[in-house]
Amino acid sequence: MMHSDSGIGPVERLNHGSRLRRYVLPPTSLKRVALSTHLSGSLAGSVVPSLENVTATCHQAFVKMAGKLWVPSSVLLLVALILSILVSLSLPYLKAMDISRFSSKDENPLFDSLLKEFRFGIWAGCYWTFNGKDNRCSPTGHGYFAQIMALTRTGDDIQTVTITPAWTRGLAAHPFATGAIAIALGASLSTRHTVHLFAPLLCGFAAVMILIAFAIQIALHLHVRVTIGKAVEGASISAGPGFWLTLSTLVLVLISGAIMFVNRRRELKTNSGYPTLSTQKKGVFSIFSKLK
Repeated sequence: MMHSDSGIGPVERLNHGSRLRRYVLPPTSLKRVALSTHLSGSLAGSVVPSLENVTATCHQAFVKMAGKLWVPSSVLLLVALILSILVSLSLPYLKAMDISRFSSKDENPLFDSLLKEFRFGIWAGCYWTFNGKDNRCSPTGHGYFAQIMALTRTGDDIQTVTITPAWTRGLAAHPFATGAIAIALGASLSTRHTVHLFAPLLCGFAAVMILIAFAIQIALHLHVRVTIGKAVEGASISAGPGFWLTLSTLVLVLISGAIMFVNRRRELKTNSGYPTLSTQKKGVFSIFSKLK
């Protein structure tokens, strides 16, 4: 006996002796399933972009935070450059910016024309006498000759002490260190990414140059202390302002280089540690992944 399938929800069919049941959903149920599938797909599509936006925002925040560290490093380099320029000018242009100075405290009326003070600069040495009439500097140049006349230890004779150009010639390394600081500062302020990457290395190179210049100044100061201090009566040898400004410049450049190094590490972490959420494989190998 035949049965019509019209108007009947569940349909029973016999297939190879086994009884299979297939349930046909009503039209209203089909609409509900389609609506729920559409909503779940739209929610999944909205969650992934929102997570991508959050990670992108976090990435930008970390980049900005790391970029803020370039500001103090550039300021420190600028201050170091100004101090280094002042030291590079030195004597005879800036007579207060000497590296080492000798002064005599004992004034003898019989030898009032003797040197009261002698200052060693980068390009020249200048002296002052007790009577205040003479205030001269040696010939300006790379490696100058300094001759100091003062009383001996016994006080009855004049002692002449000579500082040869071999001890003052190396002081000209300081302007080269100043140029290295200027290059490092320009790299830290550059907007080009390739130049900006080399800023920490250039800052380290500037620190090495300043260290070499400072070592030469230490050698000159110790030589003046040993040579003049043992031979001249009432000699007082002290480091000049240029000596201490060079030390300050070295410290500033080292701090700036350390800040740049920390900043570079933070930038590398932010670039590698926060990838964007994407399920799509890009590149040449994505073709082979689609064939699987």
